[in-house]
This record gives sequence, structure tokens and C-alpha cells, in this order.
Amino acid sequence: MRSSHLLVTLNLLASLAMWSPQASANESDRPKWEAGFGIGYLGFEHYPASNQHTDLAFPFPTFQYRGDVLRADDRDGAKIFLIKRPSWILQLGGLGFPPLNSANNDTRRGMDDLPLLVALGPQLQRRLSESLTFKLGIYQAIAARLISAQTSGAVWEIDMTLREKFTLTGRTFDETTAALSFNLMGSSQEVGELYFGVPASQVAPTRPSFEAKAGLMQSQVSYFQSFQRGDIAFYLGVRISDHRVSMNRDSPLHKSDQNIAGLIGLTYSLYHSKKSGVPYEETSGVIDKLRRPKEE
Repeated sequence: MRSSHLLVTLNLLASLAMWSPQASANESDRPKWEAGFGIGYLGFEHYPASNQHTDLAFPFPTFQYRGDVLRADDRDGAKIFLIKRPSWILQLGGLGFPPLNSANNDTRRGMDDLPLLVALGPQLQRRLSESLTFKLGIYQAIAARLISAQTSGAVWEIDMTLREKFTLTGRTFDETTAALSFNLMGSSQEVGELYFGVPASQVAPTRPSFEAKAGLMQSQVSYFQSFQRGDIAFYLGVRISDHRVSMNRDSPLHKSDQNIAGLIGLTYSLYHSKKSGVPYEETSGVIDKLRRPKEE
């Protein structure tokens, strides 16, 4: 694979964030920031509905930050709270799709390489119970290449997650968090063209021209579990993607109705601040903080 070292690292970190469940509400005993390293294995499809996969085993740096409005946690990815209420949250978050050198994919050989696609935007998160959370996200997609980045349509997702935390007294790990998620994802025509469109200039004998459509791209079921003991954390997860709902199932680039991705990771925290992080229940939104002085 000719993808740069930087892009592979970004892909691994983005994938870990995508798989991570929500942080524990009780974080008063955790430092405000932590830095360390980890090693992980990722197995994932080349692109949505591809019939070829990539396997990565890669060391990576880790960093966590538990601030008032900014959270960058290994259990919840990175996000910024905009408005925070007891039962719902409006925040900035996102997701990502890995880059691909098309020469490494039989179906896309001779086509343009796929960029690292980063999708960022608002997420509305609603707590339905102590364990069940609903999330709606609408994101601006940004296609990032080695020396350039440009907007590339939009991605949306609907997610329902059931999450439980358990204490493991007398075991190797102190605690574990398990999460089961159901997800629907769709995109604009521009994102659809990126993954499923075949322009006239890139037609091949087994790859006819195809104009992609906006709409559903995939449904997903994923399971993630993390184990924690002191500065050491262990992660494992599996994700099943179903592309039979895709609006672009007729594309010649659509080669598989289902994909299975897997993750195993181990991290170790080397450095941490002496100051404690802000407990999750005491965090607030940026808009809330801006409005508060006027209301007082």
C-alpha cells in the first residue's frame, strides 16, 4: 500500500474513535489529560461494499483530554459540547473513512485513488434511559489528500446504542464497558460518486459507467468492549455492515452486500496531569457558557 505513514496513522486513530463507546459518567478520579502509546489490529473493507479487505497492525500514540466542553477520550472519540442538558446533548463530532490506493483493489484498478474522508458536524444525542442512547448526526464531508483538503458533500447517520459498565472485582481488569450499536448511514450524491460512481473516463470492460445517487449507504450492527486496569486498557470489537439497503447497489463498484470489520487494541498511559478531569456530569456546552453571563 502506497498510502503515507501519516494517513495510515490517522486512519487507525479515526477507526479507534469510531468504535469507542461513551465515556463513563464518573470520571472524578481520572486526570484531565493523559498521553501514552498503544498497538492495535484493524481489519476493514477497502471501501463501503468492497469485497476486498485491509489488515493493519500498527503502533500509535494516544492522548485523552477531559475538559469542560472539549472531550477527547479513548472511550468516546473527540467531541465538543455545544448545548448540554440532562436528557439531551448537541455536540460537534464526526466519523471517517480510510484512504485507498486504487491500484491495490481489483475493482477500482485504473480509477482515481480514494482520499481519507473525514466527516465533521453537529450530533444530537438523546438519552432514552440510563443505558440506551439515540444519536442523529449530520456532517460535512472533507476529502483529505497528502497536501490538500476539500469539501466533498455530506454524510448523515442515525444511531441507537445500548451500553453497560461492569466492575470486575478480583479479576485481571478493574472494570469493563460493553456497547451494542445499531446504525443507519446515508450520504449526498457527491459522496456517493466518490465510492460508487464510474465516470466515462474510467470505464473498463468489466466496469461500465455509473452515476451515483444520494440516499442510504449502509446499515451497521457493532459490538465493542473495553477493559481497564490502572493505566492499561484493552479493546475489542466487531462491526457488521449491510449494503443491501444502498441506493447505489447497482453500481459496478458494489461487490459485497455485507462486510465484517474487527478491532483489537491495547493502550498504556505513560504521562498524565496532576489535575483531575472534569466529571462528565459537570461538563457544559459552549453556547451555554456564552449565554450564562447575560442571563445572570
